[in-house]
Amino acid sequence: MQIIAKSTLRAFWERHPQARTSLSVWYSTVSRAEWTGPSDIKTMFGANVDFVGDNRIIFDIGGNKYRLIVHVAYRYRRVLIKLSVHMRNMTGSIRRQWDEQYQTDQDGRGP
Repeated sequence: MQIIAKSTLRAFWERHPQARTSLSVWYSTVSRAEWTGPSDIKTMFGANVDFVGDNRIIFDIGGNKYRLIVHVAYRYRRVLIKLSVHMRNMTGSIRRQWDEQYQTDQDGRGP
């Protein structure tokens, strides 16, 4: 897959150096992947991935310390990095907003 916006990852790990290894492993793994649909991602990442609609995907990174939100264009083999978040820094209402916005049900669909 072609990954767009590695600079987003780089900016995040510059603020959170402990995330660099986990994000680099994710980047390397996804770069070599050939996803044709959500089932390929689920097979590769298992419980560490949630599908929230409109081909947006949330990856749990670094033992669930971070979240990485991407948009996948399967037809074009592209992954657009949207956002990286350090879960420890999310408090109170921000955490609730996150949970509400990106909540998924049992079969991986959004609210």
